[in-house]
Formats: sequence, structure tokens, C-alpha cells
Amino acid sequence: MRVNEDGWRSDSRYLAGPVEGPIDPMELIPRWLFPSPDPDSPSRSPLKRSASDLFGDEKSPQTLRTSASKVPCPFPKQSLKRSQDNLHLAELREILLKPRGFFETLLQSMKLQTPPVPSSELERDVLYPEASTAQAKKRNRYPEVLPTKEGLVRLQMRSDPSTDYINANFFEGMIITQGPICNEKIDTVQDMLLVAWEQEIEEIVVLTEPLGLNSKGQLAEKTFPYWNPTGKKCLANDVVYDKRVGPEGKHLQLRVLTDTPEEKTTPEEHYTIQDMELSLDGKQRKIRLWRYRFWDDYKAGKPNVLGEMCCQLNQKPTRVMGHCSAGVGRAGTFAIINYFVSRQEIPNLDQIISMILHLRQRRPLAVMTWDQLKLIFQTLVEINS
Repeated sequence: MRVNEDGWRSDSRYLAGPVEGPIDPMELIPRWLFPSPDPDSPSRSPLKRSASDLFGDEKSPQTLRTSASKVPCPFPKQSLKRSQDNLHLAELREILLKPRGFFETLLQSMKLQTPPVPSSELERDVLYPEASTAQAKKRNRYPEVLPTKEGLVRLQMRSDPSTDYINANFFEGMIITQGPICNEKIDTVQDMLLVAWEQEIEEIVVLTEPLGLNSKGQLAEKTFPYWNPTGKKCLANDVVYDKRVGPEGKHLQLRVLTDTPEEKTTPEEHYTIQDMELSLDGKQRKIRLWRYRFWDDYKAGKPNVLGEMCCQLNQKPTRVMGHCSAGVGRAGTFAIINYFVSRQEIPNLDQIISMILHLRQRRPLAVMTWDQLKLIFQTLVEINS
């Protein structure tokens, strides 16, 4: 079995650098370690003590570093983290007061550091060769929304390189992909479900409705509704996908374990959770399907709904696959928020931008609009307020 070495590895992006220059050992020792000065011995003031007073004898700078590092910190690590989080939270709140132009400028600056979006078939073939083969082209929902080779997901069950393509990328413990296609010509639902099986996905997050308006204002398919192809209410144990896949004709099946959640009477943004079972040749795995409802394409969702969903999703470590329609705008926004929520971090501006650029090295159009960028800040503030 081939293993994608980049897939589930976290980047250590914010480690402190090495200490440079000479170190004064007196600056490393907390003041509380010193006893009160002896009034009869003013020369023994703690600020005048030498390294030999503290460590017994003179030592090299490297030894002093090691010895001083063993001294307990007077402030618990949690207190230091809490202080940093408060500073970052204050920074995010201040950023939310800025006008629309601030976020548009940020997006424009990130675009200059992002792989180019192809505008012609020749550019697609040159810049995105893995996504531009004859087999791959049929599997792309949108010809201009292509994954780079960085963290590209490959179907392990298909040994032929011409058929192991899926429009999906690994990103910090998640897989971000497009909404699957299923028609007379092509079926990528099986590709997505096979990846879910091979990568032991536990949660699938759907961030789009099956139908929605495209950029021209016309009604179009956004994703095939593999969780309920008929549109009718599914009951527990109903099979919603059943197919023979791969060169060996293995039996791939998806069925619901709980009834279709009741819909709200008004189309307001909310999310639902449904238990499902994915099986391959008789072996079963449980998957939870999360659906964020009524988040329109090119728009921002509601911070309170998205924040609550991400917090509930990360109650325990889990493997997540997320998709919207193209797998960049809404899915990219979700991926950034979920990354920080899963690590219980409150980032600052630089860390948010760095992580978006990191995702854009894999999916260049991730976080498409200024209000989706602002939504990231709003949701992180909402969660931590």
C-alpha cells in the first residue's frame, strides 16, 4: 500500500528560533529564587551575585544554558498561553473593525504568493499536469479549479496512474475535495468514498446544497447528493450507494444508520449530523455526515453556526474530509477555522495568513472572497469570546 508521506504530517511553522549572542546567566534566573538581601551584607544583593554563587563554580556558557533551563518557571505554561491568546484575541477583534478594503487588500497580496489559476487549456496542461490527463479532466467539476501536486490524494486501490486521480488534497489532518459528480459519463462518488475508506475518514463535512446558483445566476448542480440520491426521507438501514469498484470488482456500499434529520421550516443556516456506514467487501466502518445547510456559494456563513459545528466536530481527535462544490471557497474557509479549533489555538493575523497560503499551495483558490476571509476572523472570535 502506498502511503502519502505529506498527508497527515503537521508543519512546525511557529517554533522559536535559536538564541543568538551571549547570554547573561543572571537574566535567566527568576527574581523569586533569591532570598531577601541581608541588611548587614549589602554587597550580597541578589543583583550582584555571580554565577559561581548560584551554580557552585564557573561554567562555560553552554553549561550555564543547560543549568539555567532546569530552573522552574514561576509562571505556569497555561498562564503564559492564556496571556498570548488574550493578545491574539484582542488583535482579531481590532481587525474586524477594519473596512472591507482591508480584507480585499489581504486577498490581493495573497494572490501574488499563490500558484496561478490556469486561463487556457495549454496553461492547465503545463501548470497542473497531474490534473490535466484525459482521465483526470473528466473528474474535475470545474476546469479552472485544479489541485496542485502538493499533498495530492491518490487512490491506492487503483495501481494505474491514469486512474488514481481525485480532485483532492491533504491538509493538516484533513482532506479537502470537490463535490462529487455522478452522471452517465462519470462517477466520482466512488472515488471519494474509496478515499474515505483508504484514509480511514471518520467525519465527512458537506458545506453546500446539491443545487445552487452559479456565477451567472443560473441554477446548477453543486454536488451529487450521495447521502440521499432520491431526495426522499431516508430511514435507518436504507442503502444510498451500492456499486462494484476497482479491478477486482469489490463491493462498495454506503447506508444510513439513522433517519434523515428533520429540516427546519425556514431555510436558515444550521447544520445536521447523520450516522452512516461505509462498507467494502463486507467490512464496515462508521462515518458521521455533517451538513452545513444553506451556505450560498461565494458567500460567508454564520460565525456562530460554523464555530459551534467546528467545536462539536473536534470534541475528540478525528480524521475529516470536507467539501463544498469546487472545494476551495467554503471548504477552504472551513479548513482554516477547523485547523485552529482542532489545536485549541487562537492565532494572530500572521498565523492565519500563513496557513491560508499553506492551503493555497495545494488548492490555489482556497478562501475565495473577502467576506469568507473575514468569516475566519469572526468565527475564531465568536468561539473564544
